Amino acid sequence: MLSSIADFVYIFDHDGRFVYANKALLHLWGLELKDVVGKNFSDLRYPEELAAKLDRQIQQVFETKQPLSDKTPYTSPTGVSGFYEYIFAPVLGADGSVEFVSGSTRNLTDLHYTLDALQHSEERLRRVVEASGIGTWELDVDTGRITGDARFFALMELPHGIPLTLESAIAALHVEDRACVSHAVAAALAGENEGRYSVEHRTIGLGDAPARWVEARGQVLFDACGTAVSLTGTGVDITERKQSEQALKESEARFRQLADTVPQMVWVTRPDGFHEYYNRRWYDFTGVPEGSTDGEGWNRMFHPDDQEMAWARWRHSLATGEPYEIEYRLHHHSGEYRWTLGRALPIRNNRGEIERWFGTCTDIDA
Repeated sequence: MLSSIADFVYIFDHDGRFVYANKALLHLWGLELKDVVGKNFSDLRYPEELAAKLDRQIQQVFETKQPLSDKTPYTSPTGVSGFYEYIFAPVLGADGSVEFVSGSTRNLTDLHYTLDALQHSEERLRRVVEASGIGTWELDVDTGRITGDARFFALMELPHGIPLTLESAIAALHVEDRACVSHAVAAALAGENEGRYSVEHRTIGLGDAPARWVEARGQVLFDACGTAVSLTGTGVDITERKQSEQALKESEARFRQLADTVPQMVWVTRPDGFHEYYNRRWYDFTGVPEGSTDGEGWNRMFHPDDQEMAWARWRHSLATGEPYEIEYRLHHHSGEYRWTLGRALPIRNNRGEIERWFGTCTDIDA
């Protein structure tokens, strides 16, 4: 029976010599049983350090009557390399003394290298996460406890490692964001959007820290019954982005205020020529509803005889980046057409790419 076992099975005497080895082990060595019995590990050409270690462990089992286990890499005389786990156990006689030490060895090579690759992969992921500034966290649904790395606690403006629950984490958010985050968590745990969690919020820690904007994303893990088990996620500081967005909004608001004070009609387009903004003067002059001339709707505001010319001149500027200048008759809210000077200049970024066209229309029929 022992000969048919895939694991290596063997027995030692008090001198650490083999008295038995099964077929699997003999095959690994490329030997027959008669070549093994009465020999120790050194006789079987084991590396000196490994042979000495195994001999000490065999004697330890004889002396303590306690089994032991260990792992080791090993390359056999037949050239087979692997990673092995072995167990040495005492075989007791009728008087309770140890007569022999039996052993069994299992080949863990595939598992060892899989775990080793996984460990290296996790280490690479950890370094990437650290370099990216992303904080990681996990909510245990049963306990309500949240654990996270040092970056997560820094994002939350909280001391690293303090006990944290879902309730106390939400209390560390800006008061205006707490309801939104609570709803987003509840929705994810309920399985909405396949358990995905995504929200932007401000953290204030224990109340005395400046508000920090965080983008949080996560995914709920469900068990086989569809019950939420955990919510694992990440957080990244987006304070600078939010500040830039706010600065842009304020800049656009100032621009609109300024544009509404000038006597000219002011308009802005995207790089492709799509009209996305007109000032108040445009709507006062033309009398059309706001938004009705967005996109390509502006062209119908020209006199029918001027539309083709105006459109061709505008396409030329879009294609070449050359300033736009033209005189055409523009529809007035009174129903008449008035001669107007249209001008536009491209606004370029630091790479020379056109980001916007800024244009004006001036009534010259006065």
